[in-house]
Amino acid sequence: MLENFLDKILSEDDKVIAKLKKQHQKKQKKSINWRTIAIAVLLFSLASAIRLYLLFKIEDPQNAHPGWYEDTYHHWQIAYLSLTTGFKQSFLRLWDLKGMEYFWGVWHPLILAGLMKLTGSSSIVIARLLSLFCGSFNIVLIYILTKRYFGKHAGLAAALIAALNPVAIYSDISGMQEPLGISMFLIGSYFWPNKAVWAGIFWMIAGMTRAEYWLIGLVVMAVALLSQEKLERKILAAISYSGLMLVYMKYLLDKTGNAIYPMYWNFMGNMKGEWQADILPTVEQQLIQKIYVIVLIVAVLFMLVLLKKRPKFSPFFSIGIVNWVILGVAVGLSKYLLSYLSRFWVDRVMVLPYMFLAVWLASLIFKVFGRRLLSIVGWLVVGVIILTSQLTWQPIWHWRGITHGQWESKQSLAEAVAGYYQGGKILWLENHPAATYWLVYDQGIAGENIIGQMFDPYFYMEGESYDNWGENREIVLDWLIAEDIRLMAFFGDRERYVTLVEREAEYFDQLTFDPRWNLYIYQVKPELINETI
Repeated sequence: MLENFLDKILSEDDKVIAKLKKQHQKKQKKSINWRTIAIAVLLFSLASAIRLYLLFKIEDPQNAHPGWYEDTYHHWQIAYLSLTTGFKQSFLRLWDLKGMEYFWGVWHPLILAGLMKLTGSSSIVIARLLSLFCGSFNIVLIYILTKRYFGKHAGLAAALIAALNPVAIYSDISGMQEPLGISMFLIGSYFWPNKAVWAGIFWMIAGMTRAEYWLIGLVVMAVALLSQEKLERKILAAISYSGLMLVYMKYLLDKTGNAIYPMYWNFMGNMKGEWQADILPTVEQQLIQKIYVIVLIVAVLFMLVLLKKRPKFSPFFSIGIVNWVILGVAVGLSKYLLSYLSRFWVDRVMVLPYMFLAVWLASLIFKVFGRRLLSIVGWLVVGVIILTSQLTWQPIWHWRGITHGQWESKQSLAEAVAGYYQGGKILWLENHPAATYWLVYDQGIAGENIIGQMFDPYFYMEGESYDNWGENREIVLDWLIAEDIRLMAFFGDRERYVTLVEREAEYFDQLTFDPRWNLYIYQVKPELINETI
């Protein structure tokens, strides 16, 4: 019964297909469809106006809410430091204080660094406008693609449900990379199958935006190869996709030593659990695990029916289905369950699944209520869905409120250190990208004058560094001189630095200890070091 239901949902609509053929014949006579363009412009204007109002009138554009969207500042940090430091090291060398520069993928930091270079600004607003633009553009693409396969009513309905979804609205102003990656998937689907080369290229670029998007792109490409399209189109898409993939893998191999670095660490760190705490799941997590196992089963059934029927929209639909499969595996079967929080349902990772849920709902509604009079009922159902979705604003504001004070805390952390800066480089905290942002944007300390603590020579010493201090001492002090480090900020649990300033007290002056963060700030005396060693 379930299979028959899914088969009905994913089956081709003969009336829609016939209508599309007539529209295609008309397009041959009339090259520009001004009505579609006008609706696309209106949809983009609606989506972007809502998002711009939220960003600049309700939110603080500088505050992306660290504690929830801390990764926004981390992505900014990678892009900014790549521009100011990494690219000076070697060609397209990404840079980060934490060593996570290649984990997510290269496309977003490269685009963001390019925009920073173009505008001459380091503001986080650039990242937030990029995600806002891509999120609004995705609404247009959803409209065009859904209209192509299911008709104008379904296309407009899917676009409106997606455009007015509070989770998507809030995620789109975050400055994160998901809206950009989704754009790449949808552009690739737009080009398929008539411009198969570009479809393959954009599906692969999507994989360079998030680790799991690489896996989604692989499956989408496989679904396209199993489709009923012409063989030459499949070959062209496969060549362009695999060609760009090989270039990307060679790039990752050269930079990281691992050709599939993002996917490898996404699996090892998140799913296998190397980055997870060794604890038992909570009662809530155990319940959610069962729900996501059900999600996984349903998504797999959807995929099997899709592969069996092989409709023309199968590559497009598979983007959403595979995303649901990945979420089902991650939360239902892997140790990523330990990272589950209640806000997961209104977080950015759910935007792509919700977007395709909108497509599925719209296509189903207007398959059932497709006739002229019944379409009114269909639009009433769409209205109810849109109104119901607005209830998610409540948990969004709840989680936003919980993290509200953290922005001020990051500002004061940066200001506490910057107040003692008098030139040279700062040995800086790698785990506080929002504070790094404020250090750069507000305090005016350039990226080339910030060096992360993971780059110190202690990381390359075997065994306990202070057991062989006679030899290691010179290495550390020489490094401080070579890097021109004149200010050190470190937490009290960083034993290597606490021991360093105690053992070599003549080379360091304690400027302050801030109990709010258990933070020590020391002045370094490179001239004195240079004179005595």
